[in-house]
Amino acid sequence: MEYQGGRPGCYKCKQPITSIDDYYTLIWKGKTWSMEVNYHIDCLTKAFEDGEITFKEADPNERQT
Repeated sequence: MEYQGGRPGCYKCKQPITSIDDYYTLIWKGKTWSMEVNYHIDCLTKAFEDGEITFKEADPNERQT
């Protein structure tokens, strides 16, 4: 992810997220790691439409932290 002027960049388009932009922060968690990424709302919608991001249901038998 690119940082410009102390502000996080959008993971998809790599442009800075400004104080007037609406954005989402997604958090991916693994067993030993986690990663936060920011997306402009339009970029996040496009990522879902393009199949770059998908969700799977949590396994109720797997311990959630």
